[in-house]
Amino acid sequence: MTTKAKFIISDTHLGAGRYDAGNVLEDFISDTDFERWLRALVAESERDGVEMELIINGDFIEMLQVPALSSFDPTVDYPPDAYAPTREDAAVLKMCHVIAGHRTVFNALGAFISPGPPRRSVTINKGNHDPELYWPAVQDAIRQAVGATDARAELLTFPAVAVQREGIYVEHGNQYAESYNRYRNFAEPLDPEHPGELERVPGSRFVYECFNSLERERPWIDGVSPMTALIWYALRFDMPFALHALEVLLRSAPGIVIGEMGFRSVLPDQAVAAELLNEMTAPERKVEMTRRLETDDAFRASFYRRAGVALEAVGLGEQPASRALSEGRVDPLQI
Repeated sequence: MTTKAKFIISDTHLGAGRYDAGNVLEDFISDTDFERWLRALVAESERDGVEMELIINGDFIEMLQVPALSSFDPTVDYPPDAYAPTREDAAVLKMCHVIAGHRTVFNALGAFISPGPPRRSVTINKGNHDPELYWPAVQDAIRQAVGATDARAELLTFPAVAVQREGIYVEHGNQYAESYNRYRNFAEPLDPEHPGELERVPGSRFVYECFNSLERERPWIDGVSPMTALIWYALRFDMPFALHALEVLLRSAPGIVIGEMGFRSVLPDQAVAAELLNEMTAPERKVEMTRRLETDDAFRASFYRRAGVALEAVGLGEQPASRALSEGRVDPLQI
């Protein structure tokens, strides 16, 4: 009987590469290590006759930080609308930048796959940062990059949602996390209101509307998770940033709309979020809010409670390290 081995990785978040040339939004800088690891697996497979499958379980590509443009300059701070498109042709532009920026990774994947014996294959699940893997043209671009075409096509597969066979179940998991990152139909993540485009969940909109520009100024924020933890701790260490991030999160929440009288909620449980958002949108009110958060203990406690309710209502209810923080009973610095 053939010995089989499966290796599961996730969240590599390959961007457009060229980190050394100034692309501070690039998260993956271990291309050589990745190539060395796959080369070692190939040697083991050949030596011991082991059939192998590499499962990349979502967020293989960081589509939210790659501009959908024909050319890419790693030093440019592109506007949000450069990252926003989800059409198939736009997704292919993004994918081409990723392949060009990580040629070593795709060459290594191409060297890994083999019809055998022993057979070696790659399976790629999509995640909430790369739902564009749904598009056939994006899959074809990856196939071309790794040489999984014609007779070798079966060596690279793209499941609709999950790998479920041979006694295993592997799924990225965003559908079970905060509702901010859940799709209505992740198997076919199309936007019913915009034919030819993919649904952009609020968490994704936050990345390209706010996070990308902020990461250029504060590279450390990419290491803070979950998203709400970033806001809670920034309320102590970087108040203006925290208020801006909170405003963008609430603004992009489903159920929050803007009319002649400002933001309002179409869902009863999001009324606090709409009220808080209205208070934060005027610059002069934000300045006053910052001053009171820094000097007024009672106001700060009330704000923490309201922010916690608002985040819970829009689907971002993760608590910080201590529930007392969101209840306003403890200063973040003491946790």
